[in-house]
Amino acid sequence: MKRVLEIIDFGFFSKLTVKQQWVLWGLAICLGAVLPFLGSLKNGYVIDDETIVANNPNTASLARTGFVFTHELWGRTDQQFNPGAVYRPVTILSFAATSTCFGNTAQVHHLVNLGLHLLNALLAGMVVWVFTRKMNLSGLTGLGFAIHPLHTEVVNMLVGRAELLAFSGGVGALVLFQTAVQQKKNWLHGVGWCCWLTGFLAKESTILFLPLLITLIWWMEFPAAQGLISKERGHWFVRQYGFALTGLLIPLGCFFGLRAVVLGNPLGTYLAPPGATQSTIQVVANPLYNLTLAERWKTSFALIGKMTSLHLWPHPLVVDYSFDSIPLVTTWTDGRLLFGLSSVLALGIGIRLSCRKAPLLSVSLLFWLLGMVFFSNLLLIRFGSLFGERWMYSPSLGFCIALAILVQKGITSQGWVKLTTTLLGLLCLSASIFISAQHTKTFFSTLTAVTHLVEQGSPRNAWGWFALGNEYSRRNQFHEAVAAFRKSLEIYPSPDTYDLVAMNFMALGDWNEAIQASREAIRLDPGWWPYHKRLAIALTQNGQTDEAIEELQTALKGAPTDPLLHYSLASLFKRKGNLGGAEFHYQAALQGDRPMPGAWRMMGEIYLTQGRKQEALTAFRNFIQANPTSSETGSIQEQIRQLEKEPPPQPKSEHP
Repeated sequence: MKRVLEIIDFGFFSKLTVKQQWVLWGLAICLGAVLPFLGSLKNGYVIDDETIVANNPNTASLARTGFVFTHELWGRTDQQFNPGAVYRPVTILSFAATSTCFGNTAQVHHLVNLGLHLLNALLAGMVVWVFTRKMNLSGLTGLGFAIHPLHTEVVNMLVGRAELLAFSGGVGALVLFQTAVQQKKNWLHGVGWCCWLTGFLAKESTILFLPLLITLIWWMEFPAAQGLISKERGHWFVRQYGFALTGLLIPLGCFFGLRAVVLGNPLGTYLAPPGATQSTIQVVANPLYNLTLAERWKTSFALIGKMTSLHLWPHPLVVDYSFDSIPLVTTWTDGRLLFGLSSVLALGIGIRLSCRKAPLLSVSLLFWLLGMVFFSNLLLIRFGSLFGERWMYSPSLGFCIALAILVQKGITSQGWVKLTTTLLGLLCLSASIFISAQHTKTFFSTLTAVTHLVEQGSPRNAWGWFALGNEYSRRNQFHEAVAAFRKSLEIYPSPDTYDLVAMNFMALGDWNEAIQASREAIRLDPGWWPYHKRLAIALTQNGQTDEAIEELQTALKGAPTDPLLHYSLASLFKRKGNLGGAEFHYQAALQGDRPMPGAWRMMGEIYLTQGRKQEALTAFRNFIQANPTSSETGSIQEQIRQLEKEPPPQPKSEHP
């Protein structure tokens, strides 16, 4: 029993060497980081993983490295403001390097994510160690970071690689920075600056670690017991850390310079230029985006409250938060607003009370609070999403440090405090591993992730039902897709969703329902020409040719050079007997970068009808030249031979 108590209050560890303690704590952190998320190795590509990783030519190998550094994450090249534009070349290159070395499979990429999370858990412990030299506190921090269920999304979704690398770069730079100062090895500063830049090029949230570094130094490293704000402390700070901190501006400038060149705006998404607008789906993703600061601050404080509660009680965990999973706060008496304000007040009091006697606790609480404020849309900064659990990956370091301090304090106490802390600690450890392991299973596929989202996590999530409908549609489960899309429309009537409803009804052959859904899409967004095209197809199949012609003509106003629109309109004119109109639009379908060679065949038929044999022969030959492997080539060649055998028309005699 005595031995057990020694282990609980860390008396056993005090008898070991530093290296032995690191080995034991390192083993515990490794188990904590790997065991809860081991099931991720069975998972596939989920939601954005398919676009950014699985189907992205830039992640197949390192051959497109230059392209990756000169284009934003999604591969778009326009310089206009785009709310979804982000610059993360290192994230993409990490997938490319993995594919080059080990193969481009979901399992390999998940293994790398798991390895990075393990590295980050060790770094979380290391950053406490280099500033405090307290082994048990460092180990508890790393273990807490390793097992926290709030990190499940980042580890399990391959696109979470951006968060993982940003944390590695930011915290790695902190560790190198402090080690360089302690050991007086200036070359480590250079390595730290490179690590810092790498983190930024993975994801810009690395900026969060700059205030953490400054407050750790300012509050903990000054040797004299001076006030937090004093001239002596300022002079010491500049002498000891001025050079190294100034050097951090170089990678910072490089990142924002590259970002400005590629995106046309160094701040891109975050500080939207005047007049910037969003598409419907982006409004669904973040309904706060176009509101003024005064209009959104109530909801922002409610979001801080939600972030706080998810750190303390990580349930429910879901893959997405969008309209209307977190309804806007509109009244002063909303409980979510009051809880958020109370959370900020409590953390503020904790920071103030602990800043002298427990500076590390004060710094950790401050970093946690700043991270939540940063991602709450409370500031001028705006995000393309309302909220995301993945955003809490870096700020949770502050929570884990604070929790480790309190746990160590309780375990090293006496009596019921020690017993209670130990029992609660073991209970939380077991619960965290269980929750993380269970939630990992929901990331098996996009279907399992979004099904869990709408059925258990957030049934009022318009995007969730939209994504579920897409998955059903991909699996040819059209009735289920329509049902999911209609639930999305009950929450947010999006024209994109109505358009997808129309597509699925067309797949079912229900043209009347498809026509009705397409008309709703056009009512909500009359200027988007693809909706008119979809309606024209449904009208054509329903035998309403005249209405279909009108819709195609409307669509052509939005896309006057689209060859498919011209081809479809020409076919309808041909059906109506308007051969002149049909010929005109078939010719238009052969223009531009994406000509439709089938128009040659249709023009040949028109010429034959009009008795223009030579023009018909020319059109048929052009069709064969453009489509040498077409299944119709044989019949067209036979038709050409028959036309060539026909005798030329005899000239009419002038005399009877």
